[in-house]
Amino acid sequence: MDEPEVRKVLDRAAAAVRHLPTDLQPVAFVEAVRLLEGGSTGEEVDPAAVAPGSKRPTHQRRQTGTKKPRAKKRVAPSLDRSLDLHPKGKASLQAFYKEKAPQTQAEHNVVFVQYLQNVASVGAVTVNQVYTCYREVNARIPSNLRNSLAVTSADKGWIESGDMENLSVTPRGENIVNLELPRAAKE
Repeated sequence: MDEPEVRKVLDRAAAAVRHLPTDLQPVAFVEAVRLLEGGSTGEEVDPAAVAPGSKRPTHQRRQTGTKKPRAKKRVAPSLDRSLDLHPKGKASLQAFYKEKAPQTQAEHNVVFVQYLQNVASVGAVTVNQVYTCYREVNARIPSNLRNSLAVTSADKGWIESGDMENLSVTPRGENIVNLELPRAAKE
């Protein structure tokens, strides 16, 4: 059946059920379409099985016990073994980290991205490189590093994380690292 024929069937079915109470219209519509397509009404449809506003009757929905599509598994970050965190003539990551003394996850994230981008001069900063920085300084690694970087970007605006394989520090993030870290000790 091509599209114009389908439209005709649907229009005729809709016209046939308009006079019925609204709670019966979905069931009657299904039956009218079945009849107009040349089918039989062999299968009874329970009026309670069709929820108002639903796209199809519940008896046509996925059976219980069938498998639902699973969410994609998170890929855990891995060490970037080619990353040089002790570049010649520049501060090592350990020294930079101690100087800046980040305290929160957001501060850790921006310090590591800043170091990789501006000190180590890595072309495109990746999640794996940030993970390697956490491991290098023995800092607590967020349980979901990608999410932590995205939250730092969204909440603080310190890093640009639109592409997780090309992270960068924003001017706001540079100001945090260069001007505000380390934070003054609270008394």
